[in-house]
Amino acid sequence: RLRFAKTVGVGPATGWVSICLRDKPLLTLRGEISKEEIQRIETANGSGTTGTNSLCESLWKWRFYQLAQVEQDLEMASKVEPGSASKRALLAFNICMSRFPEALSLAEELGEKEVQVLVEQWEAEAEKLSSLFFPCHR
Repeated sequence: RLRFAKTVGVGPATGWVSICLRDKPLLTLRGEISKEEIQRIETANGSGTTGTNSLCESLWKWRFYQLAQVEQDLEMASKVEPGSASKRALLAFNICMSRFPEALSLAEELGEKEVQVLVEQWEAEAEKLSSLFFPCHR
């Protein structure tokens, strides 16, 4: 394990991370980062509320069960930045939350036919489980 201190970006100021999982490295040594490089990164990322940083921040909130805020952030990002990265993150969120109709809609919008098929299968299986555990709830 490695103790870290955040230099730039979102996430905790300090903490511990695993260096490897089994024999697979999760982190690699990068070396020192200069003040100029930090400034360049901060400038490129703006205030940290758009682009990849907002998606990372949403994932961080997701980790700590701030799901309503995650959903709001991802929906805002997909409207402000209509690129596929934010929509794919919202798609993943909807799938994880078993929001199949929303996931199907996004998968169709993104042209993800394979994802649509999988979500339809998962929705059918979830319906079977729901009727198994909650037979009177329909």
